[in-house]
Amino acid sequence: MRYTGATVKELKGSPASGQVARLQVGIGLWVARGLLVKVEYVNQTTTGFGAGTAVDRLAVGLDPKFSGIISEVSVSF
Repeated sequence: MRYTGATVKELKGSPASGQVARLQVGIGLWVARGLLVKVEYVNQTTTGFGAGTAVDRLAVGLDPKFSGIISEVSVSF
């Protein structure tokens, strides 16, 4: 389990106030020698930015949220 949070005080040289929080929970299983299968659930929220604020075309002023499942397979040899 991983939790990451950040408070923004400056954005692109201008004063700003906002928060970004991310929770990530995962589990992995070795299904065979050298083969790992991993599944994670991610929930990320962005709050407190002023209306009209954007970062690289992402309108953080609209309080965007993301939640979903990530899966991955790793092979070692």
